[in-house]
Amino acid sequence: GEAHAVFHAGEFGGRWPSKTDVTVTVLLSSRAVELTVAAKNVGDVAEPVGIGWHPRFAIAGERSRWQLRIPAMRREMKGEDGHPTGELAKVTGTAYDFTPVEGVELGTRGLDECFVDLQQDLLDNGPVAELMDPADNFGLRLTALSSTIKAMRVDAPASGAYVSIDPSYNYDDPFGLEWGGQTDTGMVVLQPGQTTQWKVRLELFSLNGGGGPEL
Repeated sequence: GEAHAVFHAGEFGGRWPSKTDVTVTVLLSSRAVELTVAAKNVGDVAEPVGIGWHPRFAIAGERSRWQLRIPAMRREMKGEDGHPTGELAKVTGTAYDFTPVEGVELGTRGLDECFVDLQQDLLDNGPVAELMDPADNFGLRLTALSSTIKAMRVDAPASGAYVSIDPSYNYDDPFGLEWGGQTDTGMVVLQPGQTTQWKVRLELFSLNGGGGPEL
């Protein structure tokens, strides 16, 4: 089935430079959900747009056995205050490298990271993140279908029972002075009449290739 919703964002009482119409479309099948968000500038001046999603996926059973895959080559560095420093670090050879196709066990670590420089495999429709439970033989696959998605945030508290994977247009604090004005932090600028689209697919799959669970 398919459902649509339209939100007339307006100018938020004069606190936003333009007016925006946001259309959300959800397409549901037996094993997948496709979520599309389209934002159109219906005002008179240009406006910045950043779109993301912050779902929480419940972890059942032993957390340490779950495996995470994030298709990113770099991550944001953060200061002691938790805010980005404007530096990006390579993940290769570090504890933050979740690029292997088989995933990396969560173990006992906690994660609060923004991963960037997303990579797409040859036959995929976009960068793919996966959360897998080998004991129960299933996984969740999240595919970023829009090229404008530049970041994936991962929130997985060590003592928590969830993992959040947030595919977003932009880095954290995209207009912050720490980026120096030279880094493309992912925000999209819409001129009057222009539209931008954010789209992802979330699906269940079986780790051994057999029949998996249905939504």
